[in-house]
Amino acid sequence: MEPTHYEDSLREMFTIHAYIAFTMDKLIQSIVRQLQHLVTDDVCARVTDLYLSESANKSSGGLLSTQTSRATAEGTYQRKAEQLMSDENCFKLMFVKSRGSVSLAMELLDTEEDNSDEPAEAERWSDYVGRYLNSDSASPELREHLSQKPVFLPRNLRRIRKCQRGWEQLQQERMSKVPSDTSHDGSSELKMECMFKLNSYKMVYVCKSEDYMYRHTALTRAHQSQQRVNTRLHRRFHAWLDSWAKEHVTSDMAADNRKWLMGERREGLLPCTTTCHPKVLHYINVNKFRVKYRTL
Repeated sequence: MEPTHYEDSLREMFTIHAYIAFTMDKLIQSIVRQLQHLVTDDVCARVTDLYLSESANKSSGGLLSTQTSRATAEGTYQRKAEQLMSDENCFKLMFVKSRGSVSLAMELLDTEEDNSDEPAEAERWSDYVGRYLNSDSASPELREHLSQKPVFLPRNLRRIRKCQRGWEQLQQERMSKVPSDTSHDGSSELKMECMFKLNSYKMVYVCKSEDYMYRHTALTRAHQSQQRVNTRLHRRFHAWLDSWAKEHVTSDMAADNRKWLMGERREGLLPCTTTCHPKVLHYINVNKFRVKYRTL
């Protein structure tokens, strides 16, 4: 029977519930194709034989309480499987059964080699690092073109010059200070480490290595600009809110909202008294509502 005729017949017999039958039919077909691939493919057959042989050694799973004792055997089994599927993406599946429910965890294993000992690869890596670290690699023609048509925005250029002047002034202030007071002016640590992969020439940062820099007078400048920034952002937000309310909120809706905040609409509410207390919070005028429930 043709698949289309089969689906039409199911729809005639089961109407809208027919999708369950021909969906199961397609699912069974996909499962059969996967099983056929497992039986006919050479790599799949070898992986299956490896699983059966390692299962006899209790290297393919067991109780969670004894997982630590099987760690070495399971690691050996994983490395053997990665060698068999060196040209394929290798996934690690773990079934966890707890209180009658089974959970499936899937992990894509990183089988890429980190190092390469081939002389040609090492030589290419040395050339790459040399070009990467050389800051004078720009040609004179490129420098002349950049001077005529700079790619930097004027505002960024102004910021850089301002930072340079501030840094020079800061250095002068630090030189004029007493050595005992320089420790309170700021601190920095440069402990960032990185490695280069020889086969891909990628730079990878070392875990738990970092640079620490503290900008001098940053906290003081933040306190000084807090009022200005809060006021500006509050004004921008209220401008947007007023424009939105003008289009979507009517006067009756605003009045109902005010009555609800003040507890004047008491349908379904507990007896209470609501008061509004204007106050200033972080340089912004806000309304603080306080509710006092009546004792019955």
